[in-house]
Amino acid sequence: MRVIILYVSLLVIASGCSSSKRAGKTDMLKDAPEWVQQTPNTPSYYHGIGMIYKSGVQNYRERARQVALSELAGNISVNISSSSVLNQFEYDHTYSEFFKDEIRMNTQEQLEGFEFVEQWENDQQYWVYYRLSKSTWEEIKKERRDKALRLSKAQLEQANSYTAKGNYVDALNFYICAIEEIRDFLGEDLRISFDNEERSYATSLKTAIINDLQRLKIVFPSSAMEIGPDSKNKNLSFEAAIIDNCERPVSGIPIITRFTWLPGYKIETTSDINGKFKIAIGTIDFRKQSEKIISEINLDKIVSDNTNDILVKRLFETMKPHSYILPIKLTAPAFDIVLNEKNIGQTIINSGLREEIVRLLKQNGFELVSANNKGDYSIIVEANTQKGSERNGLFSAKLSAAVLVKDRSNKTVYNRKVEDISGLGSGFVEAGRDAFRSFISKYRISIYPEIVQNLF
Repeated sequence: MRVIILYVSLLVIASGCSSSKRAGKTDMLKDAPEWVQQTPNTPSYYHGIGMIYKSGVQNYRERARQVALSELAGNISVNISSSSVLNQFEYDHTYSEFFKDEIRMNTQEQLEGFEFVEQWENDQQYWVYYRLSKSTWEEIKKERRDKALRLSKAQLEQANSYTAKGNYVDALNFYICAIEEIRDFLGEDLRISFDNEERSYATSLKTAIINDLQRLKIVFPSSAMEIGPDSKNKNLSFEAAIIDNCERPVSGIPIITRFTWLPGYKIETTSDINGKFKIAIGTIDFRKQSEKIISEINLDKIVSDNTNDILVKRLFETMKPHSYILPIKLTAPAFDIVLNEKNIGQTIINSGLREEIVRLLKQNGFELVSANNKGDYSIIVEANTQKGSERNGLFSAKLSAAVLVKDRSNKTVYNRKVEDISGLGSGFVEAGRDAFRSFISKYRISIYPEIVQNLF
């Protein structure tokens, strides 16, 4: 019974507290004008109301003003026309939201034409009300849009003049400037007059940029390249060129080159006065029969070098320059094998090492030739076992070996010494054979991968 009475009492107290809060709020705003109680709903205006608590706040009037103008700017809708520059550049939803947020922030910074309506305050709060005529805002925006469009068209005309001269670097710079001028109106249907006919400015601008990029092409010295494993092809490099559709060399264009055999690696170069740029191949893995070299215009760098505007940068991210591919045909290297194996001082014909070396080489697609024919590389192994100790009828032996790889010019390209590989058996010969088996395992697991890594 006491529990029930206590529960009812708590409900009454809570209800009383809630009623007191509502009453307190009602009392605080009892003399407030209607716009404080509820934001006006006048279709011909944008409204912004700001409130700041006075306690401990300096410049509360100015802060309330900023809150009101922020709300006013936030009420100005941002729409994206189907004929806008954004749609021409095929933006995605993420970029659309990013664009809208950017324009809202810029609208707040450049807001004008608004009017002060009224202010109201009590002991604790300060309220201020601003509004902006929608027709006034449309006039202001139209004036800004027309000015931006004029400036952008002038930049576009400059770009076209540089294109005609074959100066594509400056042309691309002016295209970027043309977009910067209209960055606040990228979502709108911008129109220009051409030969007494209205045209979409977005279409004209994007077409001009795309056409210039398509005029540029990367030319390799041949349609394909064959590379063999001989040493003269190590660190191989060659020159490619970038030209336009009139076969004119184009200088100052940044290029990115990637290699299919080196994921994540790239070379960044710039075409010289003759339109040429260098591609260094470096060491290549010959375990495949073919690879590719892929070069393309580094549009990201061009944009980054000419603007700091994130909105413009992200717009150009939707444009992907054409990639130019140079097929690489690889000639697999040939190996010969030279073994000198001794077990307890006696030459042995076959320890199983030759079969393992042959198996691993074939597994990677390498060619095999006899020692008499001399391959591109020679694998040379000197291995010998020595007697160890004998205990309780069990004998031990120790194997030491030297593994060398030499190229066709007899230059050593790999050298490794192996010491103290142990073997056990019923006699020293058997123990030596056991040591050779352990050595073969070591060759398979660590030595052969090192050789491949070293060479390719």
